[in-house]
Amino acid sequence: MNIISWNCRGAGSKAFPSIIRDLRQEYDANFFILLETHVSGPRGKQIRDKMGFDKSFVVDAMGHSGGIWCLWDSAVWNVDVVDQDRQYIHLKGICSSWENVQANCIWRVGDGSLIRFWDHYWIPDVGNLSATVNQVSNITNSSDMLTDFLDVSGQWDIRKLQEVLPEDVVKRIATISPPSPWKEADHIAWGLSSDGQFSIKTAYQNLRDTQATPNKIFQLVWTWKGPERVRTFLWLVIHNAILTNVERSRRHLTTDNACPRCRQHEESILHLLRDCSYARRVWQRLIPANGIHSFFNTSLHDWLILNLTANSYWSCLFGVAISSLWFFRNKLVFKGEIVDAASGSYQIQARTKEFLKVATSNLKPKNNQDTSGSIIRWVRPNGEYIKLNVDGSWFAHRSNAACGGVFRDSAGRYLIGFAGNLGNCSIMHAELWAIVHGLTIAITHGYQNLMVESDSVAAINFIKNGSSSGHHCAPLIQDVRVLTERLKKVSWIHVFREANTVADQLAKKGHDLPLGLHIFDSSPPDISYALLCDCIGTVRLRGS
Repeated sequence: MNIISWNCRGAGSKAFPSIIRDLRQEYDANFFILLETHVSGPRGKQIRDKMGFDKSFVVDAMGHSGGIWCLWDSAVWNVDVVDQDRQYIHLKGICSSWENVQANCIWRVGDGSLIRFWDHYWIPDVGNLSATVNQVSNITNSSDMLTDFLDVSGQWDIRKLQEVLPEDVVKRIATISPPSPWKEADHIAWGLSSDGQFSIKTAYQNLRDTQATPNKIFQLVWTWKGPERVRTFLWLVIHNAILTNVERSRRHLTTDNACPRCRQHEESILHLLRDCSYARRVWQRLIPANGIHSFFNTSLHDWLILNLTANSYWSCLFGVAISSLWFFRNKLVFKGEIVDAASGSYQIQARTKEFLKVATSNLKPKNNQDTSGSIIRWVRPNGEYIKLNVDGSWFAHRSNAACGGVFRDSAGRYLIGFAGNLGNCSIMHAELWAIVHGLTIAITHGYQNLMVESDSVAAINFIKNGSSSGHHCAPLIQDVRVLTERLKKVSWIHVFREANTVADQLAKKGHDLPLGLHIFDSSPPDISYALLCDCIGTVRLRGS
């Protein structure tokens, strides 16, 4: 009576039932425990029925994760299920670490009716403001709401904020869309994901010991440039998961741990891939003469790091070579075929050159249009429309974001422009703030038919398709929708940056202005040339 327990990581492939039947026959196994089957419901039952067991106990997968199948022959085993766990272990873990979970729940600003200014976590990466209050003012009122820090126009009262908070915190608050009565109610979101949706992955990553230094070799493997199949093999190597005879012996799958080629040493991973006489002959045909000595005198871990951090050609060749040595070994064991060292080294070099040629080629998918060299210019709007060009900007060395925009009529004449110093926020916030400020100015000046152009595809898609209410950009998208309803016609257009130069210059200008929005009734001198080029239809090359 033999039992096989296997973390199969998916049982949905067409060949899976035949694999199980082969394992039953080879090892005379009549009890299987399959973990992480990733399949449930009627489809899972169809797969189990093909395996030939007459009894089973199943814990269905939750979505595309989990799943436990216990399969046995009733003629051999008499099994009673004493207890089971419906895979709520993640929920239990969350409850036991509730303080950590709660610390990462952030309020998204809506109408301002629920968020307490000092006591709630509503500013990303800042935390409760009561702990960061400026030393010059230690008087705080725990009952203060967000609306207590707005000016008469409904915007943040920057001067009042600066009286009680450090400047870096004020710059973060300035980037948050202020509460408004026409918005949704304030609500809680998960602060560790961009869309505000809770996930086990982000919670687990947060609970891990952040002080632990990750093993460098893991990063090297997953950034290795080469075929995915070889990268997966490298991952198995660093985890000592290759079924060499030493590993098979450890798992009691064989009593013979000798190398099938030389029969003189145990077949460990390092022996198979480097130290076996066959592997040495292959490597000696591949490595430079001045690197032979150091190549054969390191541990497995150091050997992998040494070669995976080499230049791109050798790193690729190294990965291809060790996966090929494993392939040649299996051809010998299972088919009795011998690949001589000279032929093997030639195959390795040929495959490496092929992979590198593909990786460095300029071939692109057919559905991708090559826009380099395209002629681009700013296009005047139709007679009834006013065109608004907007842009966002982020200076990493200042940790500062800004935005800008310009309104022009069908003759290309400058109507009004703006630039804003936003503070510390993401580039996506900056792009959306540019649109919000532009729409607000359009309403104020009565521009009812508007063409809005932005060089941010993501911002345009956000506005057209929306986002979840927990997304960190959701309040700004709500602002855009509310403001759009107050206009007669609004069209959203993505343009290349070469057709958006005036807005780009105004956005960059915003970095040098005081915090807040600045409106230019007449065009600033530093954008005059760009305005003239657009007005006369100057063309630009894409990428210039």
